[in-house]
Amino acid sequence: MIDSSRKILIIDDEPNIRTMVAKILEKHVFDVLTAADGAEGISLFRSARPSLMLVDIGLPDMSGLEVLTLVKEESPATQVIIFSGQGTALDVANAIRLGATDYISKPVNMSMLLHSINRCVDWMELSQEHDRYVRQLEREFQSQSLESSGQKTPDPEAMLSLIRSRRSVRAYTDRVPTDAVINSLLACAFNAPSAGNEQPWHFIVIKDRSVLTKIPEFHPYSAMLKTSHCAILVCGDMNLQKFPGNWTLDCSNATMNILLAAHAIGLGAVWLGVHPEKDREEGMRKLLSIPEGVVPFALVVLGYPAKLPESRERKPMEERIHRNAW
Repeated sequence: MIDSSRKILIIDDEPNIRTMVAKILEKHVFDVLTAADGAEGISLFRSARPSLMLVDIGLPDMSGLEVLTLVKEESPATQVIIFSGQGTALDVANAIRLGATDYISKPVNMSMLLHSINRCVDWMELSQEHDRYVRQLEREFQSQSLESSGQKTPDPEAMLSLIRSRRSVRAYTDRVPTDAVINSLLACAFNAPSAGNEQPWHFIVIKDRSVLTKIPEFHPYSAMLKTSHCAILVCGDMNLQKFPGNWTLDCSNATMNILLAAHAIGLGAVWLGVHPEKDREEGMRKLLSIPEGVVPFALVVLGYPAKLPESRERKPMEERIHRNAW
């Protein structure tokens, strides 16, 4: 049985190219489907759900970029390689901006095309392995609860390992976290420790690309937002304080819970400081229409990791730990 990552759909109105490319790919153990125009290709895409598509930019009934846009809206994980004999530099830029994995000029260089396809397959197999790992983690954490409930107690070593292995992740794939995933992170944030249970927090979930890309205009350390698809802004409501000044502690706790929860389910995240930098606070306030009395505290940028950073050296514990006195 051919792996799902090796199912390819070719959409091209030139029969000779469709046949030639299909035959070569079948020799390389790919399951190949073909279509002569955009409408037929979209129908096959929806019924067969290929993992990879090769789309000509100049189809008779619509632009290949239109096909690309529709595919990415319905299935962001599907890899799309655009090829054309009449493309311009602007076409290349638009294809990449819309989510194309690669852009190859005609006449098709099969060596170059196979190299691009194999890169896509490697990425998809890595993504599938990552998804299996995430599902395993989710099953493990869902099965863990207090022993008094009659179920298993949490695995202490797994929880300690989770804390020790968390890293700040600043590079993400094009896979978009679902609303259900984001809500699970927010549920963890709401269960953070809070002084007197005051819970002075509000959370703004940002998934609009036009909003995300404006943040680097006033936040100097937010370049990763150009590739991220989601961020959560943690805010403190001064009107909800029971113990003045403690709201920063509560919001810090909530932010840390989001970071750990994200790591637990296979997401990458990084904490960007907003408070107490006044220019960043005001930038967020204007961009997101935040009312007076509510202070933007921290921005957590989220995504599925494109790569995991290496462990960074920490200071020796004996230099920073004091017992019973300084």
